[in-house]
Order: sequence, then structure tokens, then C-alpha cells
Amino acid sequence: MSGSLPPPTATDMTGICSRDQLWLNSYPIDDNLVFDYFALSPFSDWSCNNEQLRLRSVHRLDSSQLTKMTGIEYMLSEFMDPLLFVIRKQKRDGPDKVIRMLRGGHFIMHQRLLQWLPQSWKRLDMMMLKMRIRQQI
Repeated sequence: MSGSLPPPTATDMTGICSRDQLWLNSYPIDDNLVFDYFALSPFSDWSCNNEQLRLRSVHRLDSSQLTKMTGIEYMLSEFMDPLLFVIRKQKRDGPDKVIRMLRGGHFIMHQRLLQWLPQSWKRLDMMMLKMRIRQQI
């Protein structure tokens, strides 16, 4: 037989909700620790740039280090501490060349980590707008 095997199909994790109560009992979720919480979830990609930096003990929020790399990475695109954190998946092809991926984004709401679909982004965006308005009142 010649030819290679087809690439493995991505696991659909849209129905999975992740929550690590032991971690939450010890640490708060905030913009500094959100990727530590994310790394413990079934959604984390151990081959992404963020995790490669983590293995080298470099803080994952150090964007200057991420810009020197190519490949898949996660970024915190929005947050309303402590209720909501939006993590976007993107592909970096160079220091200034980043492609946002439609699939693979996640959000943490009330300490629960979920994967979002492209069609749910509009709903999430509206929810964040409502939360911002409530914070201003």
C-alpha cells in the first residue's frame, strides 16, 4: 500500500464543560492565572506555543516570546475579571502574521471552561456588551 494515512479527525468537544474544583479552591481565576487553569483542561493543546514556553518556564502572557515563534497559540482576547475570559486560538506564521482560527476558541464563565463555536461568538459578544453596561451602572 502506498500513500499516507489521513490526518486524525479533531475530537468534537463542544458539549464538554471543564471545571477543576481543587485548583479553584487554591487559586483565583484572573488574567494572570487563566492559562494555568486552561492548561489543566481537556481543551489544552500540549504542542501549542504557550505550552512550549511553559515547559521552558517562560510566562505564557509574555507576548514578546510568542511573537518569536510560529505555530498554534492561544491568547486572552477579552476578559471581565472574575466572571468571563475569552481565549482565542490562532496560528502564527511570523512576528506580525497571525491568523485567527474560527474553531478552537474557548471561554471561561463562572469558573466553567467551554469550547465555543463560530456561530456562538455573536451571542458571547452580546453577553459581554450587557456585562459591560451593567458594570457601568
